[in-house]
Amino acid sequence: MVKLFFVGIAIVILVVVGAFAAVFTPLLAGVDRNLGGSPRMPFHSPVPQPAVDTFHGLLAQATPSVWLTGVLGLLALLLVYSVGNLVAHLARRWKQHRKQNAELRWRAQVMAAREQAAASAEAAATYEALWE
Repeated sequence: MVKLFFVGIAIVILVVVGAFAAVFTPLLAGVDRNLGGSPRMPFHSPVPQPAVDTFHGLLAQATPSVWLTGVLGLLALLLVYSVGNLVAHLARRWKQHRKQNAELRWRAQVMAAREQAAASAEAAATYEALWE
């Protein structure tokens, strides 16, 4: 139950972050252009600039519908994982319950067999006592 609670919190956080990203990403791009571009970094990146430009170009092509599809896909995966985990937990509990019931039935059969053996031994002793 606690794990399910944390999964719910994670889903809420993902939705909130996705909403903020969808709302504020265009605003940040406008602010960046109006202020003359992003500030220069004080160090040189080990990643070559053409690779960075390619990555930025691919990110620029991602429309809000693509981002929404990605977020919904991640949420669907999280939901499938949660449901699978819940089903596995319930199956483990059911198997454990069946095992306990089988053990109790076996103990009851052993006790009944012992009681029957004791009763037949007592009957045999009574029968022997009658013959003497």
